Amino acid sequence: MCRQQRSLPFAAKASVCEILWAVLPGIIACLAILHPLFFSAGEFIYLDWSGTSIDMTPFTNFMDVYGQDGAGFRWIPFLLPQLPFVLLLGQGASAMFSRIFFLFIFILGSTGLFMFFREKPRAIYLLSAAIMFFSPFVYERIMMGQFLMVLSLASLPITLYFAKKFLATPALSSAWQPVLCLTLLNLQIQGLVMNALLVGGYFALHALFCTRREKLAIPYMQFAAMFLLFNAYWIAPYFALPKPALLSSIDPSHAEFFTPKASIGMNTLFKSAAMYGSWRESSMKLAYNYPPADFIPKEVWRWAAIAFVAVLMCLSAFAVLQNPKNPLHLALAFGWIAGVLVATGISHPWTGWAFDWLFQNVQFFVGFRDSNKWAELVVCAYALLAPAGAHMLAGKRKLGWILPALLIVFAIACNYVAIGLAGQLMPGTYPQEYMEISLLAAQNGTTIYLPWSVYNSYTWSLAFGLDGRIANPAGKFGQGKIQMGVSPLDFSSTMLSSENYTKCLAAQSIPCLKNEGVSRIIVDRCFLGNGIYGWVAANRTALKSSGCLSVYNTGG
Repeated sequence: MCRQQRSLPFAAKASVCEILWAVLPGIIACLAILHPLFFSAGEFIYLDWSGTSIDMTPFTNFMDVYGQDGAGFRWIPFLLPQLPFVLLLGQGASAMFSRIFFLFIFILGSTGLFMFFREKPRAIYLLSAAIMFFSPFVYERIMMGQFLMVLSLASLPITLYFAKKFLATPALSSAWQPVLCLTLLNLQIQGLVMNALLVGGYFALHALFCTRREKLAIPYMQFAAMFLLFNAYWIAPYFALPKPALLSSIDPSHAEFFTPKASIGMNTLFKSAAMYGSWRESSMKLAYNYPPADFIPKEVWRWAAIAFVAVLMCLSAFAVLQNPKNPLHLALAFGWIAGVLVATGISHPWTGWAFDWLFQNVQFFVGFRDSNKWAELVVCAYALLAPAGAHMLAGKRKLGWILPALLIVFAIACNYVAIGLAGQLMPGTYPQEYMEISLLAAQNGTTIYLPWSVYNSYTWSLAFGLDGRIANPAGKFGQGKIQMGVSPLDFSSTMLSSENYTKCLAAQSIPCLKNEGVSRIIVDRCFLGNGIYGWVAANRTALKSSGCLSVYNTGG
């Protein structure tokens, strides 16, 4: 492809070639994994991903939708790019923007990896891309709709690349790039914390091995000041406004609910090192449980997957030991250790005591109730260290491209279920009545939506695949006018802010709800299990019924 650009000067020709090398593996990986969602009508709707904006409400009523607590301001960099899509496409904006956003995540990851391995053989770069994109971590997070965690991982290579450039010439002029990456590419605070800790560890190790570390003090302070300045738009509201209600309700039962589970003879410590272990893993196909061909015994395939992880560990360790004073390699190694230990959480006696202490004593740490999110650091370590180790080993043994090529095949084969998500999820759309649910809210008093839970399955969402479990549609389309709840089935706990409503619902008492300020109840008749709210219809006549939704006033 590059040879056809003969009319261009050499520099421009090289630039075009490098751009193609940087973005094409990301595009190919994205389409390989998500092609059912790109080439069919509808959009990805499952669990934590319910699409993006379809009207101007988040922009015109930002404080009502996101500004009730400090954490909501983190969404500003994610909202602003959606604005032109909303203006041009209206209700079609979500499907289009989501596809572009998914492509952006993978292109960002491949570009960062390309910049990291730019001077290495292309096979080494492709190996790093295969390890990252086809990792069990990425697959499991996509299967839970947690694309923002995938973005956090994909942003790490380019962030570390710019951090490396900053340390090569530590000055204010080179600090803005890694700071901007940390600021704009980590939309979830959990991702920002992990990535900032990894970058901070890299800086500390660089200072440790630097012979003139006194010259680093001012650039490091400038970096920290710039980071605080760039992030002031959400840090100031975070401390000035009330904390998110969900955070205030997190208790040890949440950690128990989300903890990794041992399975098929693998303890949770090894599963964290193997990049597995999400709390939803029992709900999805996992490659080690499903050989790609009938003639391959399950045990053989399982041991092959274990062997591949062992190879990644050995190659990563080899890269670190070959240059034990490389601060970046050491930071990645320490990140791997921290990732394995914290991702394992309370599920293993070796790590449970430390995780429990952090959970009980470090305020922000309750946000990591899903401890497996720390496996992000494990994936990043493998993606950057294992290819480097393979390159060193291949050079010593004159294996050229053969070793990286074999590892690429194994990286994809050992998680082949990621290709097309193994047909488990399909694109879909919301029924029209949900898009207009905000019109059903009462002008005065509180409107609540039943079922009283964050995640539900509906008759129409079963077509999306698996159990059809999606986030409450009232949260996406309610424009902040409709109160939703949390049930023990969501997080093994109940939101404190809705405790009074919960008592009324448990007592099946409409007068109780009225006394708590509820003037209108929306009951979803398409909810699988809607019979548990039959008491509402038994005590009140529906004000309006349309499609799946029935509306009742609490008064008379």
